[in-house]
Amino acid sequence: MLINFTVKNWRSIKDEASITMQATREQQHGERLTKSNKFGFRILPNAIVFGPNASGKSNFVKAIEFLKDFVIFWDERFLNRNLTPNKLEIEQGDASSEFTIEMLLDGFIYEYYICCSSKEVREERLSKSNTSSEYMLFHRINQDFEFNESQISADDLYRLKVISQGTDRTRPLLNNAHEQKLDTFDTVYNWFKYSLQIIHPTSIFSRLSIFTSDEIVNLYNAWLPHLDTGIVRVEIEETTADKIGLSEENISEISDILFKAAPDKGVSASLGSKGDFGLVKIQPDGTTEIFRLITIHLNNNGDEVRFKMSEESDGTKRVLELIPAFCRDRGVSKTFIIDEIDRSLHSGLTKSLFQSFHSRCNEDNQDQIVATSHDLQLMTQSLFRRDEMWFFERDHRSSTLTSFADFIDTKKDKDIRKSYLDGRMGGLPNLRFDQIDLDACGG
Repeated sequence: MLINFTVKNWRSIKDEASITMQATREQQHGERLTKSNKFGFRILPNAIVFGPNASGKSNFVKAIEFLKDFVIFWDERFLNRNLTPNKLEIEQGDASSEFTIEMLLDGFIYEYYICCSSKEVREERLSKSNTSSEYMLFHRINQDFEFNESQISADDLYRLKVISQGTDRTRPLLNNAHEQKLDTFDTVYNWFKYSLQIIHPTSIFSRLSIFTSDEIVNLYNAWLPHLDTGIVRVEIEETTADKIGLSEENISEISDILFKAAPDKGVSASLGSKGDFGLVKIQPDGTTEIFRLITIHLNNNGDEVRFKMSEESDGTKRVLELIPAFCRDRGVSKTFIIDEIDRSLHSGLTKSLFQSFHSRCNEDNQDQIVATSHDLQLMTQSLFRRDEMWFFERDHRSSTLTSFADFIDTKKDKDIRKSYLDGRMGGLPNLRFDQIDLDACGG
């Protein structure tokens, strides 16, 4: 589970911006918090981040995605192509961005930190904590590596020293160790790969949403008929990649991921570029089968009519993207990061999705949702705790992230949305329509 994430000098974020999933002492909605009796704290199942346009919400999501992709999908040009420090500083030079993430995994707290420029990894560190002590597993400064010999077996230590010598200056050791089939740090690596899921406003597919075809159909049939979409049920039909807008490169990428992750299951949900919702199934022998989702509606006579997903509304397709985040996955626990969760959705539907998620959260829950939103109807303490609500605001050069829990007068019976809209907490757009030259606009 995610405990904390901090980023510094990334896109619109200059100074440190941090979000914590560690609950405060307030008791509201306490029944849905995950309890870590070992460490004596509680973890939030969700957080929602508000803020005006261009305030930093999407950049924060992109920072988490950058870190995930850096660890999992590194290549020689990754930093040069993807690292984007804050551009509004007068003296940039070869600027570094910093990322710190803290996770509760298998009863231990892991903290991973990396500092990098577009040319190199300048510092990388992984530590592990139990209730009595915290110890470093490895620490890297440029190309100098230090390992904790008391926590790593002699054989693994020897291999790590060899692997570190061959680690490119632009490459995370966490990535290279896994690629060299050394599993010493795989608890953390696998969390990035399998548990941390990013959903963008225009996501076309989730590369690791693994279901059997029966599971995905049953999942959607359990939800869609009750969400006022007009859909009676869904079915799948066999098709070809080109008909759902997937290239051979897309199929190869998905198949490779599926074969490594679940060669005996292997169906990944994907929304193709033509708007169809495709399912790519990988067989144990490596061959693939392509399906697409079909929705069933009723006409005026009560007869069934089949629709392709490309014929459905944007809102229906967005619901399909989000449902896996709000349902219980029988496999690995997930932390979903969802940007603009309210895109194409009615406020009532978004609220109901969260209510459904909350209904299954308890002290043993391991799933989390962190979402950004413009929908102020979600800004209510009947739905979220104060420490689950955050907001971004931006001045002329940087974005800052603040928790609603930092405002001590936002008590349980307070209309927190009114306080926000009154400007008492910041985070509102600074609009100056009165200064627009209407003559220049043709007015």
